[in-house]
Amino acid sequence: MTEVTVATATTVRGAAVSGATVSGATVERTTWDDPRVAALREAMDAEIGPRYADVLRNVAPPPLDVADVVAVFLATVDGEPVATASLKRTGAFAEVKRVFVHAHGRRRGLASALLRAVEDEARALGYAAAHLQTGFRQPEAQRLYEREGWRQVPPFGPYAGDTVVSVTYAKPLGQPLLAADVGTAVPAENDVVGAVVEQLEALDAAGVDVAFLDDAYRVPDGVVRADAPTLAAVAAHRTHRIALVPSVTTTHTEPFHLSKVVQTLDWVTRGRAGVRLTVSTDDEEAAAFGRRLAPGPDDAWAEAADVVEASRRLWDSWEDDAEIRDVATGRFIDAGKVHYTGFTGRWFAVQGPSIVPRSPQGLPRSSSRTTTPPRPRRRARWRWPTSSGHGRSTTSSGRGRG
Repeated sequence: MTEVTVATATTVRGAAVSGATVSGATVERTTWDDPRVAALREAMDAEIGPRYADVLRNVAPPPLDVADVVAVFLATVDGEPVATASLKRTGAFAEVKRVFVHAHGRRRGLASALLRAVEDEARALGYAAAHLQTGFRQPEAQRLYEREGWRQVPPFGPYAGDTVVSVTYAKPLGQPLLAADVGTAVPAENDVVGAVVEQLEALDAAGVDVAFLDDAYRVPDGVVRADAPTLAAVAAHRTHRIALVPSVTTTHTEPFHLSKVVQTLDWVTRGRAGVRLTVSTDDEEAAAFGRRLAPGPDDAWAEAADVVEASRRLWDSWEDDAEIRDVATGRFIDAGKVHYTGFTGRWFAVQGPSIVPRSPQGLPRSSSRTTTPPRPRRRARWRWPTSSGHGRSTTSSGRGRG
């Protein structure tokens, strides 16, 4: 049975309040003519400008009226300016401008945090979508925007006539999302893979945004069930836009295995993967695995939070450009851009790094569901809805048993 629900998309606020702290950096609201922001724009021009020297000779950028700039954010680390992003009115568009993180401030998640801040600003001003422009020789910027949910659109506003340099993106702000719970158990005489994949194809064609695939260790007599991540992988090539979010029980699943399964699914879906985490407190299930006693609910969910932390570290252990694929030298990766995770928790430790290169989303989305009485929900970091039923978010503020 497929249960369809409508939920309002939510975002975590980036750093819209002056003095907020993100990954050890302080984010403040300032002005376009702040000398610290101007210095970062100059550093951005010095880094990016040479990439276009052969195609932008004597070509001036579109003029910018400072009166159109509605918000400027600055991140500092120990007082040193390291990142900035701005929002301006460009005709009818809310345009994100000058997203830049200096080399000294990278790998802290600051670009994502600043993007969320300007998105919040645009939303507060009543815009239905935000827009931005980057260049065709900035693949790292394109990967960032696509991981953060931006999608390419035709050139807009002052870039409408540019068919060479500009790569333009848009992101809807606060729109409702349509989500479906998809059962993965069918009568034993049926083809479970075919039945579930057909459901997912139909939901995809109907415009449903997210499908949560149910899973469990046990099923009643006369019923068969397939592994939810496997079903999602099969459906990846038969669907086109729907996000596929299989359930995984963290209690008896190795964190390293969970992380690589989700990361691989993110590759085969081209960035449409997530994971819904659940736990097991059942004595019979624990006895079947024979490795541990069944934990209580508090310990089970605390362990699940550690699994999220460990998985995020594993997903983030490869830098975007770690793959070099240099045939001449036989080097597949730049070892200096693949990092150990070094996670140690109460229940397990993960050294890492991941065996899967960084996937399209970078950090695939995670949520959770439980049938125990719900606890207060923390705001999820991702913009898909939490599933129907009792649940709480287990997204934790980190990143990876392997």
